[in-house]
Amino acid sequence: MESSDSMKASFFHQAHLNNWETYLLGLAGDSWQQSWDDVVLTAGNRRQADAFRLQLDFRQTHQMLPSQTRFHVVEDPDGARIGSGGATLNVLRELVVQDRKGGSDLPAELTRFFDERRVLILHSGGDSKRLPQHSAFGKVFAPIPRLLCSGRPSTLFDELFVALSGIPALMDRGIMIASGDVLLLFDHSQLELTRPGFTGIGIAAPAETGSHHGVYVPDEKGRVSAFLHKPSVAAMTSGGAINGDGDVTVDTGIVYFDAPTAAALCSRSLAQGGWLDQAVAHNVALNFYGDFLLPLAPSTSREAYLADTSDGPATEPLQKIREGLWDALRGRAFFVESLSPAKFLHFGTVREYQRLITYDDDDVRALGGRRRISHIIGAGTVVDEQACLMQSRLGDRCRVAPGAVAEYSILPEGSELGRDSIASNLQLANPVCIPADTVMHGLPVLAGESGPAGYVVRMWGIDDNPKAGREGATYLGRPLTELLQTLGVTVEDVW
Repeated sequence: MESSDSMKASFFHQAHLNNWETYLLGLAGDSWQQSWDDVVLTAGNRRQADAFRLQLDFRQTHQMLPSQTRFHVVEDPDGARIGSGGATLNVLRELVVQDRKGGSDLPAELTRFFDERRVLILHSGGDSKRLPQHSAFGKVFAPIPRLLCSGRPSTLFDELFVALSGIPALMDRGIMIASGDVLLLFDHSQLELTRPGFTGIGIAAPAETGSHHGVYVPDEKGRVSAFLHKPSVAAMTSGGAINGDGDVTVDTGIVYFDAPTAAALCSRSLAQGGWLDQAVAHNVALNFYGDFLLPLAPSTSREAYLADTSDGPATEPLQKIREGLWDALRGRAFFVESLSPAKFLHFGTVREYQRLITYDDDDVRALGGRRRISHIIGAGTVVDEQACLMQSRLGDRCRVAPGAVAEYSILPEGSELGRDSIASNLQLANPVCIPADTVMHGLPVLAGESGPAGYVVRMWGIDDNPKAGREGATYLGRPLTELLQTLGVTVEDVW
């Protein structure tokens, strides 16, 4: 009898084939295939937005995206970092502004506007601090070891677009939100997104996983009775979130809301001095999954919501915006669709990314991927079977250890990649030896419109986490404070 793991792997592979077939029908302009009307990538600043547009233009030029879909890149206004919630409001406003022909801002008119569209918003405007080798072009365009039908290498964006291509046919007009650093393995036919208000997409995962994400507590009719944002295991236990198998329903980052809800949110964004203007003026980062979803759950109290610090301090400007969100969202319908079987792959850190494409590559293979794509290996070079090569050329007599990754790199004769090391975007004339658990990344330095003025090589440890705070941050595996002391450098010297 086929094992449970083997059956799931077969299911995920078939699900990908189903999603892929839907994607190809969209490329062919099949009149029976409902495609996205608009796809929007959010960007943190102008440079990132320009990089995203280059990526999208390339794909449109090479017929890798359906021609009937409008693609947009919307950056945070005025360089402010307004979070996924602020970016959502900004996208709704920009869609209306770009399309407006003297229309009204009244909710009824805005509802008609959104009732003509199925919109996908991919939140991709982060700084990629924990996956810095992909910060220049954004984590959403991190390479995946698989070739597309065009023969070109895939990226997280391409896989996300394929995976979500079947959803427009299953949802009413409105907005679909997805996170640009999570890839969901599922069959789109498992979903039905036709209910009013909000519908979140959840999957079963261990409680420990839930502590880093949102957690749904559904009732027997699929309504969300409680939504826990990055809860502790104790909070999940007391909140009735953990089932008999020790699992919880984890938020995948995919949320649908209908046209009337989009209109209501957009109306507040278009208004002068509204939520979006407040967020920009006070540099407030709104978290869509916390600030927008928490008011919807009946178990959330107004006082606890206003004071919530799961994503940072509850400042006075943030609380003022939350008061408006509470009034606008409280009482709207909130459902959850639980996918089973399903799995989500989180590309949050360097280690997560490296493990997915080397040791844990069964998930990538479900997508039709493999550890070797578009590579050249010189004579006498030895590459371990658990290493990954993508768009790279290795000279003679190189050594590549288990778990190592070479992406978009040219490595000369005699180079060595240690266990779990990464060579990213390197173009070297002399051999290099990258130690175990170390990343080496090359990055051109621009000089205005004249092109690259030089080339910088950066190194860091695969488990370094710059977001861990002053005491927890490390560099090459050593506490950052200890390293500064050794070098005789102060924090002020660095910055």
